[in-house]
Amino acid sequence: MSIQDKIDQAYPRYYDYEVKISKDQWLDLLRDGEIFSEKNLEHMKCIYSFENHAATCKEVSEKLGNTPNSYIGLATNLGKRIGAKLNIGDLPTRDGSNSNVYWYILFYGQEVNDRKRGNFEWKLRPELAAALQELYPNLTYPKPIIETKIDQVPTAVWLATALLTYSSYKEVQNKKDTDRYHEATKIQNVAQRICTKNVDYPRIYQWCNGDHSGRTYCYLRAGEKALRRITAPGEFGGEKERPEILNLDMELEFNNEIVTVKDLIEFLDKEYAELINNLEVNVPINDSRQELSVNSILYGP
Repeated sequence: MSIQDKIDQAYPRYYDYEVKISKDQWLDLLRDGEIFSEKNLEHMKCIYSFENHAATCKEVSEKLGNTPNSYIGLATNLGKRIGAKLNIGDLPTRDGSNSNVYWYILFYGQEVNDRKRGNFEWKLRPELAAALQELYPNLTYPKPIIETKIDQVPTAVWLATALLTYSSYKEVQNKKDTDRYHEATKIQNVAQRICTKNVDYPRIYQWCNGDHSGRTYCYLRAGEKALRRITAPGEFGGEKERPEILNLDMELEFNNEIVTVKDLIEFLDKEYAELINNLEVNVPINDSRQELSVNSILYGP
């Protein structure tokens, strides 16, 4: 499930009512000039361009001109045309009136009551957003990130390195091309993204580096210069190779997809362990300048 899918599912519904229009139906509607005018298309594309495909009429008016109320009328009339075309009935009504809420055919909505943004936010229905993306592939919007931050710096370092390795593994066709070693600064940046505390460079260079004499944890192995890779299972006999307490359900972002800590652990225990065993004849040199066979570390002499 993508991050956007997860956000769409969790987004509040101002009305407890579902409109069932598929992406293919939206594509047909978008191509129909009698349904979507040029102004309607401009309006939809504008909302698409906002984070989470959601914006207030005030925000749209600031981008496109015209008054916020003009976009309310534009969406209402569009909703009426779509409702008539698809025979959509029993729409919710406004409180205290018999007037149908036609914008709900197009959007989810929620009150924001923000002096800067406006009072009410419209969010494109997911199927409509998907149809717009297919029809207009050049449309862009800020990619969402919904990660939960943690307080433990060493755990953040381990998670960051695991995520970078997992990401590389999933991106390459030939798994032997997986980036096992990562610049310490890159690990630091990703770790800082998911940690509430400051991630200092020594945490990666020394504290979490199993090849350093001053180590506290054996989460990482040292490569050339500032390169580090995550420790494979068993390289230090299971001693402080990964954080003892991990929330397996914690979700991290990877190329706009969601990966859980459980997914990372399963990857490290299987694919990554095999990758290290098959590709690395020798592990990096440790502080005592001794080289150890990966086979002996993982599987015994």
